[in-house]
Amino acid sequence: MPVYTPLKVDPAATLNFVGFTASGSSGSTLEDYTSNTYSSISVGSNEGADRIILVGAVTTGGGGGTDGISSMTCGGVSGTNVFESLATDHSQIAIFRFAIASGTSKDIVVNYQRSTKRGGIYVWEGTNLNFKSSSVTTNTNGSGSLTSSASFDIAAGQAVIAISIGANGETRETLTFSGTTERVDVGLGPDAGSESGAGTQTGCGDATFASASAGQSFSIVYDGQMLRSAAFTVFGPA
Repeated sequence: MPVYTPLKVDPAATLNFVGFTASGSSGSTLEDYTSNTYSSISVGSNEGADRIILVGAVTTGGGGGTDGISSMTCGGVSGTNVFESLATDHSQIAIFRFAIASGTSKDIVVNYQRSTKRGGIYVWEGTNLNFKSSSVTTNTNGSGSLTSSASFDIAAGQAVIAISIGANGETRETLTFSGTTERVDVGLGPDAGSESGAGTQTGCGDATFASASAGQSFSIVYDGQMLRSAAFTVFGPA
């Protein structure tokens, strides 16, 4: 009898959006912090030895100094900064990766290198989530296309996360995601008034792909001009 070698099937990434938490209440200025503790944040219920937690941190504006996150912890565990975009007017998008098998809620602490303003954190959980590639689009207020876009050759089993952070004085704009499922489109702080940065806004979307897709397109469309940064990131098996 011939001996057959079983066909090896590469694992697919799983990605579950858990939630978004702002750095302060929606009616506050949410300003001027170098370290922020997000207490008892849900990190999902799919506990297991292969679980990966991704935390995306966004912020814009703030004081002088060096941009960037110096560290992030989730339940006291230090994360690995797998993606970071530092753009105009201190608009920052970063994603940290944690391998944490157990627990459904954690304190998440974000430490910035400089004083920053409005922001928040996104949380996803899943498996086989290794950073693969990225594309970033930035525009100053009043210039550039209202569409931020990216294109990737997606391999079977990969996942994509799209995140936006932006500000437009006292006006909020809405976001429309294409290629990913929109999860969040929210203003940070008052939507109108004389406060600096009243129009700060963020949003995200994500998608997983069971089959390969060459030249897969992704976009975030803004319904008005704003200072903005959009990051499209690809994750998948090693």
